[in-house]
Amino acid sequence: MLSNKIFVLVGLSGSGKSTLIKNLLKKNHKDIFYSISLTTRKKRKGEKEGKDYYFISLEDFQKMIKKKKLLEWTFTYGNYYGTPKEPLMKALKEGKKILMDLDINGAKKIKEKFKDQSKIILVLPPTFDSLKERLKKRKEKEINLRLLTDKKALKELLKNRKIFDYYLVNDNLKEAIKNLEAIIKAEELKELPKI
Repeated sequence: MLSNKIFVLVGLSGSGKSTLIKNLLKKNHKDIFYSISLTTRKKRKGEKEGKDYYFISLEDFQKMIKKKKLLEWTFTYGNYYGTPKEPLMKALKEGKKILMDLDINGAKKIKEKFKDQSKIILVLPPTFDSLKERLKKRKEKEINLRLLTDKKALKELLKNRKIFDYYLVNDNLKEAIKNLEAIIKAEELKELPKI
């Protein structure tokens, strides 16, 4: 059985983390488990329950915090987001590689809990202007809040640059997916086989 690593994608809103993950999973990687986050925000057009997020009430989210059923959680853009503990721990026990999409604070918490297993990957847009265009295409209602928050988040990301094991510029999607697969393969090859 190969080592079960946790790959955490971190980046600004609109950097393309979700798109990278969706396209990687379409390639039928059966040994990869995507850890779907919980959120208290409303579902966007085209999003699917249990595929993009688990959409839950604020009350249920707070109950999960109290019962310690979350590995990490945060409050951002006016909503709560968190990682349910049980599915991720089950996937690790099955020897799967875990793929996550988190903010810098969530990534730090995962790194603290899974120091040797976790690899943090910073996903960057080619330019800040391209990020702005991506958010406009999404028709984000809170685009100005996101851009302002992203400028602060970028400073925070750069301040925490030591936490990142890899950097991935998401300029060309096909190339970015190949690079993400290469990162996963490189980590796999670091492990000695069990003989």
